[in-house]
Amino acid sequence: DIDNSAFQRSVFKKTKYIYIQHSPLGLTKIYRDNAFTNFDLVQVINSFQEKDLFNISKIKNKKIKPWRGRYLFLDNKQLKISKNKKEKIKILVAPTWGTNFYDLNIHLKLKENLDSNKYSIFIRPHMMSILKKKISINDLIKNDFKISEGKIDFSYFDLLITDWSGIYIEFAKVNKVKSILIENQEKILNDKFKELSHETIDTYARKKLGKILTLDRLDQIESELRDILINQESYAYEIDDFFKKYFY
Repeated sequence: DIDNSAFQRSVFKKTKYIYIQHSPLGLTKIYRDNAFTNFDLVQVINSFQEKDLFNISKIKNKKIKPWRGRYLFLDNKQLKISKNKKEKIKILVAPTWGTNFYDLNIHLKLKENLDSNKYSIFIRPHMMSILKKKISINDLIKNDFKISEGKIDFSYFDLLITDWSGIYIEFAKVNKVKSILIENQEKILNDKFKELSHETIDTYARKKLGKILTLDRLDQIESELRDILINQESYAYEIDDFFKKYFY
């Protein structure tokens, strides 16, 4: 949001601005309308982002250069640690902000439908959800959730549940495991995203790297988790194909 926020471009015209990706999701829905228009160079880590940037430049009449690069966030997260099979299956619940996840108490409904004798449930609330007072750490602790804080270690967890966060893409890349994706209210900060003609990675990757669970099927979550664990090897091939095809 350079020049559209407190962050302004320098008065020195030769200064160039480069955007480094912190998310594998698209550049339209989860960012405000003019988020990238005043950057000179934007890193794109997959072909979907490159198409997004091309369309943004065309619609906004800009000449933003794409830079194809690796997703640097994952550089230190490639090691998968083997676990003691006698341990409970560790599940990370990590919703994004800007949805109705906590408004609908989805975290509590998930907990009700997961056998505590089989699963150890950790939750990682987004900082914006805390700041906007959608949930508090104390509320989560009162409901017997284990809190995941600080630097995240994907290798510690067996399974992931999220809503519209891009964390499932990162989890799939590192752990070669599909995630449960709750189909609740989508996070959209730019209502002009419909001007783009192609499907964004936000919806496409969900069909390839996750198992989508609608709100009326939350009671079926254990069977979906079992399917992920039983078919993990075959799903791993699908995941590898996805990243080979679309990521730089």
